[in-house]
Amino acid sequence: MKERSDLIIGCDWGTTIFRIRIIEINSLKVLAEFDIPEGIGKVNSAFLNSGEKEDRFTFFSKVIARHLKEIALHVDFEITGIPIVASGMASSTIGMKELSYGGLPFSLNFSSLKSETFEANDVLPHPLILVSGLRDVHDVMRGEEVQLLGLSIVLNEAFEDDSVVILPGTHSKHCFVEKGELYGFQTFMTGELYQLLAEHSILHNSVYTTSFTEWSKESSEAFFNGVVQSGNSNMLANLFKVRTNILLDNMDKKSNAMFLSGLLIGEELRSLTVKSDERPIFICGGKSLNVFYLKAIEALNLVHRCRELPDDILTLSTIAGQVEVSKIQKLVL
Repeated sequence: MKERSDLIIGCDWGTTIFRIRIIEINSLKVLAEFDIPEGIGKVNSAFLNSGEKEDRFTFFSKVIARHLKEIALHVDFEITGIPIVASGMASSTIGMKELSYGGLPFSLNFSSLKSETFEANDVLPHPLILVSGLRDVHDVMRGEEVQLLGLSIVLNEAFEDDSVVILPGTHSKHCFVEKGELYGFQTFMTGELYQLLAEHSILHNSVYTTSFTEWSKESSEAFFNGVVQSGNSNMLANLFKVRTNILLDNMDKKSNAMFLSGLLIGEELRSLTVKSDERPIFICGGKSLNVFYLKAIEALNLVHRCRELPDDILTLSTIAGQVEVSKIQKLVL
């Protein structure tokens, strides 16, 4: 098999999902990709249950090596030795090795990125760059900093003006950038709270989420109502309305799921509705989440401030960020 020197392997290791990609450096083209439900949380549990017979770094390295053997079957070149860039929760307390957080302000030219490089070895025959996260006084992030760095490259956007970059997800991040620097951020547990309420609370019999991403006139109206209602009364009282919507036959369960989503996303975005706030808003959530956030932006009359980005921008930003990290650390030319 021929060897390739123009590639990196990008590992985006979240709490629940492990994403691995073989990426062309110059084109940012993905040659092979797996999304595997073997996130950091699952691997950490397996490590602890193993009795810690080997060190944490080796245990996690073996997981990466196992998936690399699988992805190698889908390309016609030798992948041994290709540099790996691992971002996300891999550098957390439950990851392969904890790295201390970087601080703010954080330059979008990568000069202040914190990482550690490991040489190839018998377990993982690839040089590995482990990327750390960032901390504020009361907040932390791991993985989103690479997405934000990549976004500035993909958009060719220096973010000179004071702007808000929203990265929706299980734990949504609002990133505040100006003059090429991240100067603050805030985390919202929107996605996780939705899951907890819809699956593990008294509300679980009041919502039907199987077709959650299928928009209809009724579900769209329910979502809008949820967003608007989020600002009309206390959130704790609003949440109980999800139950009474069913008890009083005001909604069906599918529409009610949309109402619940609208309540939570509306609550998340409510801080952006201050009249004196005219900062541009960038929504970077990928295809599945962008539609919800853009419709919430519309319901909150913030469309004039919002810059809609392509649906694939989140994935592309992660890829571009990981490629740039490999260049900065001089593992590739």
